[in-house]
Amino acid sequence: RATPDPCTADWNNNGIVNTSDFVAYLNDYNAVQGGGTPTYGDPDIGAPIGVLNTADFVAYLNAFNSGCP
Repeated sequence: RATPDPCTADWNNNGIVNTSDFVAYLNDYNAVQGGGTPTYGDPDIGAPIGVLNTADFVAYLNAFNSGCP
């Protein structure tokens, strides 16, 4: 991720986990999938690293559902 943050669920790094993070992740995912540049960070967070696929989306969903400490 562009800005280090111990909580993956807070994708936009504003200190709050809400639907804005979910939308930010989707936007970054779609940007990279389309060959563009992500705004908040590389959405390739699930195994295998180096391949953007549904495993990355599921990894974010799991992080989002878990929230932040």
